[in-house]
Amino acid sequence: MQIFEKNFLGSLELKNRLFSAPIKTGYGQRVTDRHIVYYDSISKGGVAMAYVEPISVSLSGREHPKQLRLDSDEFIPSVKRIIDTIHSNNTLACVHLNHAGRAANPKVTSGVVFSSSEISCPSTGATAREMTKDEILKTIEDFKNTAIRVKKAGADVIEIQMGHGYLVSQFYSKYINRRRDEYSDPLKFANDVMDAVKAAKLPVIIRVSGDEMVERGLHTEELKDLLRLVENKGAIAIHVGMGNACVSPAFYYHHMFVSKTFQEESLRKIRNLTSLPIIAAGRFGDPERLEKALNEKLADFFALGRSLVADPEFPNKMREGKTDEIVYCGGCLQGCLAKVKSGEGLGCIVNPEVGWTGKFEKPKDHKRIAIVGGGPSGLEAAIVLKKRGYEVNLFEESEKLGGTANLAYIAVGKETMKKPIDSLVKKALRYRVKVSYNSKFSDLNSKDFDLIISAVGSSPIKLSVPGSENVFQLTGHEYFSDPQKLKGAKKILIVGGGMIGIEAADHLVDSGKVVTVVEMLSDIARDMEPITRTLTLSRLNKSGVKVFTNTKLEKFDGNHAICFVEGKEEDIGEFDAVVFSVGVKPNPSLIGSIKIGDAHTPGQIYDAVHSGFETALKL
Repeated sequence: MQIFEKNFLGSLELKNRLFSAPIKTGYGQRVTDRHIVYYDSISKGGVAMAYVEPISVSLSGREHPKQLRLDSDEFIPSVKRIIDTIHSNNTLACVHLNHAGRAANPKVTSGVVFSSSEISCPSTGATAREMTKDEILKTIEDFKNTAIRVKKAGADVIEIQMGHGYLVSQFYSKYINRRRDEYSDPLKFANDVMDAVKAAKLPVIIRVSGDEMVERGLHTEELKDLLRLVENKGAIAIHVGMGNACVSPAFYYHHMFVSKTFQEESLRKIRNLTSLPIIAAGRFGDPERLEKALNEKLADFFALGRSLVADPEFPNKMREGKTDEIVYCGGCLQGCLAKVKSGEGLGCIVNPEVGWTGKFEKPKDHKRIAIVGGGPSGLEAAIVLKKRGYEVNLFEESEKLGGTANLAYIAVGKETMKKPIDSLVKKALRYRVKVSYNSKFSDLNSKDFDLIISAVGSSPIKLSVPGSENVFQLTGHEYFSDPQKLKGAKKILIVGGGMIGIEAADHLVDSGKVVTVVEMLSDIARDMEPITRTLTLSRLNKSGVKVFTNTKLEKFDGNHAICFVEGKEEDIGEFDAVVFSVGVKPNPSLIGSIKIGDAHTPGQIYDAVHSGFETALKL
């Protein structure tokens, strides 16, 4: 395969065309053991070059309280630990440098947020003030000094962030940059930064956004002058992503709802704007897509981000023709983006070993363990126990493993979630977990096992509403199990505005139904990942879905729904069917068994997998 042929990037010899992307870990300002474990797994997995996560050149440009630092010499040994780890696995190391500008987090910059001109950042809610001339010169000097520290830490390459709505692009953007001094020239700041980082005497890659995908944002054609500048200044490659961190985060994070077509169109245009090699980033964690993109000359190299978080061995498995063994990313952002933002640090819904510093301890004596339930928590527990050397029998009451997680990819735009669920199932079977299908826990003879784990999941709570017998009713889970059940209904009432209720509303509207949602609390979709929530609610708003918050369904009068809306009784209309999505409760478990996943505490896929992982480690 051409992907795995040796290549050169400038003077750098590369063993293949795959890199790891600069993923934020949120593990700490100084390097921790979690960092080392993460970078060790990534660089062992077969990439030719591993990126060290984004590092701000100045304290004023930081995005996260646990963002890795290199803004003074005291941090050189810390970053060197990562680079040495990467090099120990015969992999090149590139350090990604940035200053967030208006996208900086005011909570970690002592309230100081600045940009080329005064402008707000919708993602953070902060308004940046215009930089003074002295601050501009200080920031350029910071780029220079940090680049020199990168060299001292032993890196092979430096990457400068000049896109995605960060500081350099805030000078290049004519919409943002309204200065009246020499830095009103959109190229001057980028030019001065390029000159500054040359002091490190390292090859330089430039990162840009192929298209910010927003009105008054930077579009592909407008990059022509910037690309010409950096090429003339000696850059060795252009690393291309999409979107803007402040105003189009869905494209910036390559959310699963976003069509790949926009990215491919942008890459084709950029190919005509520069003669430099192109590194493409964003949802290339698919062997077929990688080969196709290379054959079509969309890019010369590819940076894999979340796909390596899900499976660091992705490149090795692809090279060895073992693509069926790859654990695939679904693009949900639950474990990566959401966990970094929450302060927990980088994680994954299907790879709980990300940043894990422990070891799989062998059992002191031979034990036979039964796991009841083949959903995500049961599967993960089975995998870990097999790794540790236990004899594991898994009992699943249906004909298919995966549990209710198999409903996750039925929702609109979430088709990609099928891959990680299927990957988890295949992984358990590769570990030769013995599975008994169509088996309930009542069929289990507890005397045959030393320990029983209940991973029996949860069931939807069903409300008893007076008069509801006059209207066809089902739960959100029942709907996603068989959407055809509402084929004949036209007007649907959804009771409960959490994730499942909102996804059901989205799915129903997409199939041509008229939908109304009632929610007792003051807000809806509180349990959804933020970007997913924003995009989903935008679709519902455009589709004309009626949403009643602070509203309780009181009764049905015939097929009319009578509710308390803001404390007042109101008839909100007539309906053919009602979908109840008001939460779940754990299913009954065997007495004396260990409960995991939803059987212990209902949550999302991330919670279920990590519950199975952590419990299996403790046995």
